[in-house]
Amino acid sequence: DGCRRLTELSRYVAEIANLLPRDNQPFVGAAAFAHKGGMHVHAIQRVARSYEHLDPSLVGNARRVLISELSGVSSVAGKVAGYNVTDRALLKKILDVVQKRENEGYQYEAAEASFDLIVRKVIGRYHPFFELDHYRAIVLKDRDGQPITEATVNFVNAPTIAHDRGIEVVELKSTELHGYANLITIETENENGAKNYIGGTLFTRERPRIVVLNGKSFDVVPEGNLIVIENRDVPGIVGSVGTLLGKHGINIAQMTWGRTEPGRDAITVINVDQDVPKSVLEELAKLPNILTAKLIVI
Repeated sequence: DGCRRLTELSRYVAEIANLLPRDNQPFVGAAAFAHKGGMHVHAIQRVARSYEHLDPSLVGNARRVLISELSGVSSVAGKVAGYNVTDRALLKKILDVVQKRENEGYQYEAAEASFDLIVRKVIGRYHPFFELDHYRAIVLKDRDGQPITEATVNFVNAPTIAHDRGIEVVELKSTELHGYANLITIETENENGAKNYIGGTLFTRERPRIVVLNGKSFDVVPEGNLIVIENRDVPGIVGSVGTLLGKHGINIAQMTWGRTEPGRDAITVINVDQDVPKSVLEELAKLPNILTAKLIVI
């Protein structure tokens, strides 16, 4: 009987050790007895031991049927057993909806409540759990530029926004200090394999700072209008940039630089008090030894 609490014990130890349970752990992982392919699900419904070396309940775990574009009617039938749906046409209709939405980018393997809503709608048992009051979207477009959509990103919606934009998020933790007691670093990699990373820290509760970008260290206050310039590390950059901004009535609140070594490429970040027109950025980019000039609004 002790083995029946093995999964519970494993998760208790993970919680005490402040570790996330691994889904792929043998016997006790959430995916240890998970079945995705339609053939697998059909087989275990007939002879469980064909794809399971033991009864999941013997180690305190449970069988999971995952719904995805690889599922078959048998997978759906096993998943909706609680609704007493036996009509094969209805099961096929549910599967068609899932496959169509998966092809559009949705995923239902870990979204059982969303799958449940699909089932309710198809079989005619759906009722809305809430009514939309309103939502707000901000879209900015100037005469010559592309539309820009603004959204507030937080810990709750960040994974969803990343998924919608095709961004894979991998979270890692390290005990290395890198010169700071607390440092949060984000690294991105595009489809061409190019990588970029940025790191920030809190000097105090009210003083967040961006302190590293692609190996270049500096001290940037992340607020307001920031002009980010990639430039060659040569004399004259500060003067030419400051003169151009002054000509357009743009006041510099703070300017900071970062470089990996003298004479190589560098990054200049400027906090300014006024909005920066696109035409000014284009002028900056044309200055000698300036590679790119971009605006970030925080």
